[in-house]
Amino acid sequence: MKDKKENWDLTELYSSLDEWHRQYDSLKMQIINIKKSISSLKINELIENYEKILETRDKLKGYIKLKYDEDNSKSLNAFFYRMQEIDKDISKLTVTINNKSIYNKNKIDISYNRYLDELLENQETSIESEVFFEIDKKMLSSQNNFQILLSNLRFDRISNSDNKMHILTLNSYSKYIRSKDRILRKNAFLSIEKTLKNNSSLFFDYLYNYINNNIKLSMALGYDKSINRSLQSEEIDPMVYNTCINYINKNKRIFEKYIQMKKKKIKVDKMYIFDLYAPMFQEKKKTLTYEDTKKIIKESLSVLGKEYITIVEKAFNEKWIDVFERKNKTNSAYSYNIYGNHPYILVNFQCTLNDVFVMAHEIGHAVHYYLANTNQSYINAQVTSLTTEIAAMTNECLVYKYLLQNKKFNNKEITSLYLDKFITILCKQSILNKFETTIYDEISNEKKLDASKLSKLYTKMLKYYYGKSIIISEDIYEWAKILHLYKNFQNYKYLIAFCTAIKISDNIDSICNEYINMLKLGRKKSLKELLKLVNIDLKEKSLYKETFYKFKGLIDRL
Repeated sequence: MKDKKENWDLTELYSSLDEWHRQYDSLKMQIINIKKSISSLKINELIENYEKILETRDKLKGYIKLKYDEDNSKSLNAFFYRMQEIDKDISKLTVTINNKSIYNKNKIDISYNRYLDELLENQETSIESEVFFEIDKKMLSSQNNFQILLSNLRFDRISNSDNKMHILTLNSYSKYIRSKDRILRKNAFLSIEKTLKNNSSLFFDYLYNYINNNIKLSMALGYDKSINRSLQSEEIDPMVYNTCINYINKNKRIFEKYIQMKKKKIKVDKMYIFDLYAPMFQEKKKTLTYEDTKKIIKESLSVLGKEYITIVEKAFNEKWIDVFERKNKTNSAYSYNIYGNHPYILVNFQCTLNDVFVMAHEIGHAVHYYLANTNQSYINAQVTSLTTEIAAMTNECLVYKYLLQNKKFNNKEITSLYLDKFITILCKQSILNKFETTIYDEISNEKKLDASKLSKLYTKMLKYYYGKSIIISEDIYEWAKILHLYKNFQNYKYLIAFCTAIKISDNIDSICNEYINMLKLGRKKSLKELLKLVNIDLKEKSLYKETFYKFKGLIDRL
């Protein structure tokens, strides 16, 4: 049994469920009281009280999510339903407060400038809170159904080349698919595919319902496409999106070049999808302990300065992290932000080098949240998903950079892992982004779809980006387990964030102070203003060109 110090401590949020209920009831009363006093409160007092309500709501919701993710066997549906009631009340309140804020815009304190700017930008696309809540509720239901189905999947036991049997889970799959044992990789892939295909009708229903309702929500908000709503929420000019996607598509032949090189290195006649992450270089088997991982991360990120490392140590030493895989724990990795409290991190540590990068990534999110929360008000601390992905991926890049420079591991092994990261982001996320945009177009145009057609579509995208470098003889059902398809266009953000993180990590010695300041600003400034601090302009094609140049350079090193 793992030491409990390697589990997070949720009693810092609430000592018991009874305490959660008491704060819930208190919040309900706060909402009633603020509704009664809206006409008498000055606008800045009203916004301050509104912030406190949102902060408490986030804490209540976060606690229940974390409780469920640490043990899916516990039935917490009653708590989730109660949170839906609160969200409905707050949704109505938000419309009233936003309208009053716009009406009193000249009286709003300068500290709320960003909040006001976003309100003014979106005021023509506001909809009735009841309509928004009902559509959002349906989308949330689809997300929850997907996660419940995914977490309850059970896979066949699989054998390796020595006929030794292995237990397969979604977490252990990431380890097996990177194994040097080709039989183990193949059997892991086939077992996952078999189970996904058997459940594909349900997965399709959940994804279709989510996307269909998301399209309705976007239209109700005045957007012709859901992706435009995503771009606006992230403050990304469509020109940035198009520049990034077009550059990758024009240079996608490099993916084939890399895969052909890997084919030679791993000495196979034909490359299949289960060979994509096979190790090209691997010394005798290494098992990394959690202590090893903490040491590597702290040493890698020391370039970010004492303040940053102090927060990393707090995360490791003060029970922010739930570390190891166990029965009924959610199969995922994330950092969860709760303003007024420290963030929480969930991983499923498998004792591999890949887990070092997963941990570094989630630490990047957590420290970003922590710095924004401790330096900004609630509203100004609500960072966008793109900016926090930049923070997370910068950490990963710094770990790669450190390991390559310090030769703690086989240099070629680290280089090959870094190249796999380029494929995972630049190629795989491009596949998912194109797949996602195509599904939205198909549903918007009322094309008839089912699980089989989605698999054919997904396979078509795989072939578009992998070319002839990988043999794909059957339709692939991998799409069914992709969580980010339930997040209104998340995949393109990884593309932009990775290219940005590459440049930040390569120049960190000269921009470290500016970078830390960027993290501390949270959402107080626009994305354009934040990135200007570290000399990055997302519209510049050179940003994406430099990433591919680095990709090519790493290939040439092998």
